[in-house]
Amino acid sequence: MSTDSSDAALVTATLAGQASAFETLVRRYRRVALLRARAITEDADAAEDVVQDAFMGVVVLLPLLGDRGQFGPWLLTAVRHHALNATRARHRRRLVPLDDSIPLAGGGAVDTSIESEEARSRIAGALAQLSTRQREIFLLAEVEELSHEEIARLVGTTVLSSRRYLADARARLRSLLSVEEDR
Repeated sequence: MSTDSSDAALVTATLAGQASAFETLVRRYRRVALLRARAITEDADAAEDVVQDAFMGVVVLLPLLGDRGQFGPWLLTAVRHHALNATRARHRRRLVPLDDSIPLAGGGAVDTSIESEEARSRIAGALAQLSTRQREIFLLAEVEELSHEEIARLVGTTVLSSRRYLADARARLRSLLSVEEDR
């Protein structure tokens, strides 16, 4: 099956038993699904699990998809639901993180790696303070470089709302990161 095939053609082929067609859909949507899951769960490992669960769920429910050309938004809705459920479950369990002060094997670290780790930590902390929708739209726009039209379709909002969420997210991040630098 060609990777240039439409979603509708790939869904039809999958329903006809062509596993390669579903593999093409997975390759096509895996990255954006991971991004959406990560924006909600704020955890890379949880996002991987969420995306796998969502793909397993949609392949079973594929015969129920009315408009086969809407596979992408349908999948991303499933990812969102799985991610929200995983986040709720994680908060109920109240996992205790490992102590960050445990020394790593190999002794000391290079100053530049410490600085870049600190920067990543500051950015991750600032992203965590955004609303789920702001974080999701910010990551789709800045990391995936999607247009507001694509973001609106994937997230289920309007182009105007997408622009507003992105502007608010950028302003909030600027504010949060400048406060961090002032400390």
